Amino acid sequence: MVFYKDLQKNVEEDYNIGMENLKINPEEIEKIKEEAIKLYENAKETLNKSPLDDEGKYYEEIKYVQEAYGALWLSILKALYYSLLNIW
Repeated sequence: MVFYKDLQKNVEEDYNIGMENLKINPEEIEKIKEEAIKLYENAKETLNKSPLDDEGKYYEEIKYVQEAYGALWLSILKALYYSLLNIW
């Protein structure tokens, strides 16, 4: 039978071992944040390159939209990774 205190102790030990193995320095974490912001800015710039239709509602060239969304997804993934590293 496993008691709560034993389980809690095991979780804390696993956490400490994981933190020792992580070893990402704070400068590297800030670099990830900067990359996420840069990718986001690039996505906005790319999307602004695409011409709009006569009404100004739709983008006329799909290649700019696809490229912008690809950069945006990478930006989101980097931002999530940055957030997770800051929680630890």
